[in-house]
Amino acid sequence: MNIWLFTLTNLIATIPKSLAFVALGYWLGSYYGKIDSWLTKGSIILLVLILFGGTIWLFRRKRQHG
Repeated sequence: MNIWLFTLTNLIATIPKSLAFVALGYWLGSYYGKIDSWLTKGSIILLVLILFGGTIWLFRRKRQHG
């Protein structure tokens, strides 16, 4: 394949893709604070549930083997 045709074809295919990724990054970047807040709240809830479940499991285990 001719190197110039190859380069032109890749350039034509790359420009719209790159613009789409830049737009997507800009759009998602504006929601960074909100997404971070959701992840923080979800992590805290998950941690509390794991600790609560672990505590119940330990008490039941102690009572059965006690």
